[in-house]
Amino acid sequence: VSQMAKALKALPEYREIMSKLSQHMQIAHQCMDVFTKQKLLDLSDLEQTLATGKTDEDVVPTLKKILGEVVTEFRGQPNSVMRLRLLAIVIVSQRGLESQEQLDILLAEARLSEKELNALKNIEKL
Repeated sequence: VSQMAKALKALPEYREIMSKLSQHMQIAHQCMDVFTKQKLLDLSDLEQTLATGKTDEDVVPTLKKILGEVVTEFRGQPNSVMRLRLLAIVIVSQRGLESQEQLDILLAEARLSEKELNALKNIEKL
């Protein structure tokens, strides 16, 4: 059996498959590192709650609670495009906000550039 294993491992096809498998595993690990580092699971949970109006436990959160989670996400999110995307989801999913004060708070916490703010205003016009 060990001789058969050695013979199999010596085949070029085996080495090619193992090389591709190794490359695949490296790419998968790199993707998982990005996924973990950027806390994309938490972000996707928040986005899903915004889109559906319910948590994964089937609870309807208050707008105040949702906005608090959004602000927390903004504070920990270094990527302005991610903050812009999340803010756009908030505005679209909530069909605007209850008050200008809420919007002002979110805009301040989002720390968006003038260009990003213009993009957001254009989304509101759709």
